[in-house]
Amino acid sequence: VFQIREGSVLLFLVVQIKWTMIFEATSYRILKVSDTAGWQTLAELPITQTMYLDSAVQNGNIVKYKIQCICKNNTLLETTAIEVNL
Repeated sequence: VFQIREGSVLLFLVVQIKWTMIFEATSYRILKVSDTAGWQTLAELPITQTMYLDSAVQNGNIVKYKIQCICKNNTLLETTAIEVNL
């Protein structure tokens, strides 16, 4: 099952997102929701990376993330969104 394993706040307001590896993946796309612009891509990562650090967050906010997996057959898998309270 493709899912986010963890979304946690580290010291100095950095959010760490971890997800499960998909063997058919060619890359992963990290998305973050904005009230004004909807879901925006933060990064596209190689298949060897299953963790992302987001330092563009503000204390007191609730931030939502989801991960997309781009697979070898050009299909797209997407996790359900998670919320991280800062």
